[in-house]
Amino acid sequence: MEREPGTGRAGEDLLEAVLILSEKYYFVRSIDVSHFLGVTKATVSSTTKNLEKDGLLNKSEEGNLSLTEAGRRIAEEVYEKHCFFREWLKSAGVDPATADREACMLEHAISNETFLLLREALKKKEPADEQNAVGDTSD
Repeated sequence: MEREPGTGRAGEDLLEAVLILSEKYYFVRSIDVSHFLGVTKATVSSTTKNLEKDGLLNKSEEGNLSLTEAGRRIAEEVYEKHCFFREWLKSAGVDPATADREACMLEHAISNETFLLLREALKKKEPADEQNAVGDTSD
C-alpha cells in the first residue's frame, strides 16, 4: 500500500489520535497522545518530529499539536476506516474491545482505494438473502 510521506502505522495512529483528541479538548499535547495511544512520550516525540518535517502536523511553541490540512485528510481517512471496521466486526458478534483493537490493525492493512471499493460493495449487499438462508425448504 502506498503511504503519504512520513506516515506508516505510527504516523497514522498519531494523526488519528490528534484528530480524535482535538474534538474532545481545546489543546492536544504530546502527553495526551501518549496516554491515548498507550505509548511512551519519546515515541510520540519522535513520530511528531517526522510528521512535522513532512508537513502533516504542527507543534506550537507551547507544545500543542494540530493537524495541517494534509494531516487532517490522512487522519480522517484512517479514522473512517477504523470506525467502519469496528462496526462491521461488532455486527459480526466480535466483542467491542476486540473489535476496536482489530479495527486498528485493519485500518493500516488496506489501501484507501480498496477500502472505498469494499465500503461501496458492502453498502449494496443485502443482509441475509432468504433464498440462501439455512433451513430454507422452498425448493
